[in-house]
Amino acid sequence: MVNDNLPRLLLKGFSSRIEGEEHYTWVYRKNANPFETNIINVGVSKGFYSKEQDISVDDTITYMEGEFATDLDKIRQFDSSTLLKNTKIAEFASHMEIRTRHLRDSFLESSDAFVSEFIDFLRDTTSVKQFLLSEFQNKPSLIKNALESQLKGKSLPSNVKKRLYKIVSANVPNFLKQFEPYINLFADYLAEELPKRIPNALKDGHLRALKENSVHEVRKEKYQRLQWKVYVFEQDDLILGDCGVIFEVDSSRRFKTFWEEVDKLKGVFLPISSKHLIIGSQIVENLSLELKTINRAIAECSREFFISKNSGYEFQNLQSMIGTNSHLMTNEEISNVFKEIISGYNQK
Repeated sequence: MVNDNLPRLLLKGFSSRIEGEEHYTWVYRKNANPFETNIINVGVSKGFYSKEQDISVDDTITYMEGEFATDLDKIRQFDSSTLLKNTKIAEFASHMEIRTRHLRDSFLESSDAFVSEFIDFLRDTTSVKQFLLSEFQNKPSLIKNALESQLKGKSLPSNVKKRLYKIVSANVPNFLKQFEPYINLFADYLAEELPKRIPNALKDGHLRALKENSVHEVRKEKYQRLQWKVYVFEQDDLILGDCGVIFEVDSSRRFKTFWEEVDKLKGVFLPISSKHLIIGSQIVENLSLELKTINRAIAECSREFFISKNSGYEFQNLQSMIGTNSHLMTNEEISNVFKEIISGYNQK
């Protein structure tokens, strides 16, 4: 079974102790006491990468991550910062971006918020009527096409059809008024049904993307254009968040867990051990990084937990920051997007 947050080949770089072939690490979960556990217990849930009897995605991920293991083990042996060439690090970074539970749950969170905006909009029957009326006025073809569909096969003279069209168009406000009692019923139905359907739809989409490698391939090509370097810290206190990889972008939110092309990409950060941080950027030769800044960004971008080789008070401070910057979009951003969509339809 594949860990649904982070692969074991990555987790073992943050081992607090090793007993034979067993690797242990410290887990700092949101609103919970830290604990030390075997890495096989970190981020595992049954069926995350499978649907019914289909385990092909699980098998694909296992195979892919086996190919990355050699590069990671080699890089972890470096004792000074080094430019990386002839490795699969760009591919591994793109893989880590899309394979985690963190990403799927973040999309689910944003979807729930968007659905909530939609339901609230439907419950405001005045706004719905105004929206529909505006749509019919701005797009006369909506009524015309609907009538054509209903009258298909009926041999009516064209002048009769034109008269019907004028009658229907003139009575749209009355039709909408009669439709008003059903708007809230429709909102109630969606409020009950959509939360049931969205998680499965997101899972299907996530598994399909992982299976087909479509998203992975596109992002891999972009990341291969970056320069890659391993930065080795003197202290072995680097943490690993449940997001795996984080992105520094030129926007109001400096760090994000998913890179959108509307944001200028400044850097890709992928911790692979408690001392080794892999960085992808346009220019990486003279980078100077502060461990505290990176750890804080990782903790804030994590949704549920981070892991560490070490335990101590400083990690408990980081623990309090978990989830403060893990969202794909803020509720305000989602609300603004929804308003833009509605107003955009009215302007077409």
